[in-house]
Amino acid sequence: QASNEAFTIFVQGARMKLFEKMHEQFAEEMSPELSKDLAEISNTIAGRGNLGKLEGVSGFLNKVFFSARYVKSIADIFIKPFDFTLDPRARAIAQIHAVKTFATIGALMFTASLFTDVGTNPIDSKFCKARIPGTNRWVDLSAGICSYITLAARQYTGKSISSSGKVTDLDDPKYGEMNRFDVLTNWATNKLAPAPSALVQYLKGKDFSGKKPTITSSLF
Repeated sequence: QASNEAFTIFVQGARMKLFEKMHEQFAEEMSPELSKDLAEISNTIAGRGNLGKLEGVSGFLNKVFFSARYVKSIADIFIKPFDFTLDPRARAIAQIHAVKTFATIGALMFTASLFTDVGTNPIDSKFCKARIPGTNRWVDLSAGICSYITLAARQYTGKSISSSGKVTDLDDPKYGEMNRFDVLTNWATNKLAPAPSALVQYLKGKDFSGKKPTITSSLF
């Protein structure tokens, strides 16, 4: 509990410092609207997206999803740079943040590709992931950001590549294969908190690796 509170205080302090830095940058031309937009961008960059009308049920959403605000903050990386309801100066900061984020992911992928396999196909389950040398385990280099790109790419192309390399036609799937709706629900299930995720896996009769869940595996 103590370490949890220390982490919360640290993150809130970092978020506030980020906002103060932005505020100082535009101090001479500050307005209540710009200040509000800068606060929203600060929250987004710090992983605390604005849930809008759902803020009132944020506590419930955090019990359903692993972190509802973090999920929204990742979505905002794609949304905020094109949100014309924001002040142009705040929107410019969001655009810079998006460019830096994807440039960092690209640099990590390039560096990892020098000594191991890296997924570069956006419809592939291994997209933005690097294989741990000497194993068949893959690590996400994007902290989940690329999963949004994969979801969009699969819905756009109607194709999907599994971790085993199997290509699926989402518009004409064979028996037991995924369709577009399955891709969407699987993506959403990945964002669930541990307890509801374990429940969904039990109801489906298989976990993310395709194995039948047990009480032991669910507790783990």
